[in-house]
Amino acid sequence: MKTMEQTIAIMEKRITDDLAKKIDKVCLFTIGNGDNIEHWTVDFTLSENRISQGKKGDVFACEIIVKNTDDWFSIINGELNPTTAFMHGKVKIQGNIGTALKMQTILN
Repeated sequence: MKTMEQTIAIMEKRITDDLAKKIDKVCLFTIGNGDNIEHWTVDFTLSENRISQGKKGDVFACEIIVKNTDDWFSIINGELNPTTAFMHGKVKIQGNIGTALKMQTILN
């Protein structure tokens, strides 16, 4: 299992300039539950260092919520398809679902 920081670094490497231009919005990942929640902002409007820890701002095109960190690691490791996880309630999306679907490529 990787650490949260390692999974975020993997996601950062998966963001191409073309994908960033295609999305061109700011999104939020909320991972964990209870006292163990981490927020990660993904700013596709930037040209580098697009992912940062914490909520950066108040308005997000979408928020992807994964309450179980084991599910998060399974998604990033390619063991769990993000769409399947969504269909089974392991991933929740608030906001623009179209933007969230475009982000799937950085998850697996």
